[in-house]
Amino acid sequence: MWYVLFAHAAICLFLTVFCKRLVPASRGFLPLVWLVPFAGAAMFLAEAVLQHRLPDEKRGYGDYRIVMDETDTVEEDVNQDEDMIVPMEEAMVEESEEIRRRLMFHLLDAGEADNMRLMQKIVSSDDTELAHFASTRMMSFRRDHEHEISLRADKIKDDPSDRITLEQYCMLLKEYIDSGILPPAIEEAYRKMLKDGYEKLIAADPKDMDHREAYLRFLMEPGKPDDDVKNAMIETLRAFPKEMRSYQLAAEYCYLEKDRKAIDVILKHVHDKSIYLNQAGRQWYAFWKGENV
Repeated sequence: MWYVLFAHAAICLFLTVFCKRLVPASRGFLPLVWLVPFAGAAMFLAEAVLQHRLPDEKRGYGDYRIVMDETDTVEEDVNQDEDMIVPMEEAMVEESEEIRRRLMFHLLDAGEADNMRLMQKIVSSDDTELAHFASTRMMSFRRDHEHEISLRADKIKDDPSDRITLEQYCMLLKEYIDSGILPPAIEEAYRKMLKDGYEKLIAADPKDMDHREAYLRFLMEPGKPDDDVKNAMIETLRAFPKEMRSYQLAAEYCYLEKDRKAIDVILKHVHDKSIYLNQAGRQWYAFWKGENV
């Protein structure tokens, strides 16, 4: 029996000495080789053959060096952007040319509508290339939106009850108006188009509260509610008497009208009619009642 142990020790000693040549960076196998007679050595040799004949990826292992390189790259990018934690508008005007160029690429990846107001200010930049970039983006934004709005307007003429097209039409108009790049007279014309679009959408889908809410918030945006807002508010309360948002919108309208007594009446209706309030609704109700949630 002793010769079996002697053979096992000899094999283990040989594999330990030539470990780096047979299986590079695999010293973790050696305890297995020493503690499991013959089977450990067989596993070690099998691993050596596989490493020489098959790449790591085919054996289910990733290359740790690639992973480390990717990690280093990500960390490096984060560190590079630490000096960009300043207001975007200020950075575009005051920062170095290198940072302005990097911000240009950030803007390319961001939503166009969110950046149009900034683009409008960048057009007057002393940096000719930056100003050209902003001007080109604005022209592209206007051209694309006007084209898409026109296409949907034509479809709506053919079928005024096409709810999907009406939703897209209103979304595009709202995005275009909110961009802030339209002159006042043109913006007013598009606001009238959006008002008409919302009214058609409500007529096509009168049971959708989301459409009503979007329409009312749009009407109240200027901060000067008129008879159109009042009539739409009354109609919303009539159509959705159990909907929390109907009363929230009504209270918002009364706030714009500076009518505190009317708000109290609305809150009383909410209580008397046992209108369901979610967490945000309960906070809203408590705020106007002067209570702690």
